Amino acid sequence: MYSVWVVEMRLIPLWLTPQRIVHICSIIIVLVAAIDTYWLSKNRSFMISVEQNPIGQYLIHLDDGDVSIFILCKMIGTYTVICMLYTILHYSPKHAIGIATMLALAQLTLLYYLYWWGSSIEINLLGV
Repeated sequence: MYSVWVVEMRLIPLWLTPQRIVHICSIIIVLVAAIDTYWLSKNRSFMISVEQNPIGQYLIHLDDGDVSIFILCKMIGTYTVICMLYTILHYSPKHAIGIATMLALAQLTLLYYLYWWGSSIEINLLGV
């Protein structure tokens, strides 16, 4: 009898562990959230008229046209998502990879919308 060697085919390189994938996605999520928060605070004077998120509109109206409560809620939400992501990573790395990848893609889509597709609105995106 001949020995048969089974070679496992990997689509992901060995150095790219589930932890590293989640770390990379978390960095993307936090960076896009920080850019969005910077943009929000820099253009706070007219955000009440251009904000398209209904929850964001409600929070701005709740604070009489200021964005402080909105920014606080965005920061708490981002922190909560990252904490939940690492909790899921501890119990189910495969699920954590899928969730982290989808969240990072959603954040990158938001970044694209804010800076390229949504730039038809005359707003000061770079704060200059």
